[in-house]
Amino acid sequence: MRFKPRPIDPGAGPRGTYGELIREYREAAGLSLETVAGKLGYDTSTLSRFERARRSIPSDIPSKLDELFATGLMFQSMYRMIKDDRHPGRWRLLSDYEAKAVRIGTYAPQVVPGLLQTPEYARALLLNGEVYETEEEIDDATNERIARQSTLTRDDPPAYSAVLDEAVLHRMIGSHETTHRQLASLLPQVDTIRTTIQVWPSKLGGHPLLGGTTVLMTLADGTTGVWLEGSDSGQLIEDMEEVRRRQGAYDRVCARAPSPKDSAEMIKAAIEEFRT
Repeated sequence: MRFKPRPIDPGAGPRGTYGELIREYREAAGLSLETVAGKLGYDTSTLSRFERARRSIPSDIPSKLDELFATGLMFQSMYRMIKDDRHPGRWRLLSDYEAKAVRIGTYAPQVVPGLLQTPEYARALLLNGEVYETEEEIDDATNERIARQSTLTRDDPPAYSAVLDEAVLHRMIGSHETTHRQLASLLPQVDTIRTTIQVWPSKLGGHPLLGGTTVLMTLADGTTGVWLEGSDSGQLIEDMEEVRRRQGAYDRVCARAPSPKDSAEMIKAAIEEFRT
């Protein structure tokens, strides 16, 4: 049965452009996925993921593409632009802001924020999302998510604060052991010079940020971007009026939430729930 290629994501950034060029040259040459995959030394599904920007391009691919399509050094030259493109698509906007931010504030209504996730917890979330097709894709996505955490460990880390909805503490992700380790990893970061974690108790009711994950990222020049995230979507807001409104809402939530000390007690109680 002939392999049916899937659509290329037009918002996949430089890596998406690279994948699109591979497909364009392949189709212009009248070659199938199966044929080109064989010449490159990869299977058909892997080549499809290269074209759809669903997997990083290995370093041996560019020279093979230039030889196959007689494009000189084009694919090899372009590879320099994409080899470090770990976050394709709209999520690249988030990673770029995070990398430059001097202050980050996050409200998380469902799960532990990405910058605080353990590898096991992150992988379990990606498995639950049913977006990735292979173990290899899940591993790549997990590594990319964990790599973002260098933001908090660099020489000049941003001031980081997070407000977790209480539901986050009681939702099992992966297994009891995975969730237990994740919650335990939060305690050392609850109240430090650079990090603050608070928990919003269910008994306090609603607040202005209940709609979804909200991340506020402020750069050194005072510019602030707001990242709004759903289960499989993300949007960056830079409109000043909208940013001020959401910053005000976040500040009110932080002011009303229990202190880091009291929040730590809530986390400890949840840890006991998942002790194996």
